[in-house]
Amino acid sequence: MKICNTDEQERKYYLSLSKFFSNIEELVLNYQINSLRENFERLEENTKLLWPYRQLLATVVRNFEPTDHCHLQLKEGQTVYVIGKEGYREGWWKGRNEHFESGFFPSNYVKVEGEASLVREECYEEFSQCGYALLASN
Repeated sequence: MKICNTDEQERKYYLSLSKFFSNIEELVLNYQINSLRENFERLEENTKLLWPYRQLLATVVRNFEPTDHCHLQLKEGQTVYVIGKEGYREGWWKGRNEHFESGFFPSNYVKVEGEASLVREECYEEFSQCGYALLASN
């Protein structure tokens, strides 16, 4: 699968010209819930993106103030969703908060509660098509 982007000033990402997204994370979230068939004719109707196949639900145990534009601010007691454990530096994870802001943070600032699953919800202004909520699963 190839993710393409437009050459416009406000870059958009897409798999096919049928739907555009403001960022890659939005694209991935969309296709974890909606079928990929509109982009690939030979796929079955209910084929969805399975990677990342899981995300972790975590609770922030102490505040973290970003020192770089790629960091995610953390507030004690806040819920974050761990969407990656590699790629920045050792001991740092990538996460997303309830406002769909994402970035890296030190892994020892959170306590993992379990796995999370994506559930479609009402539309939000943050997304062009639809918003998503992350709920804990057993």
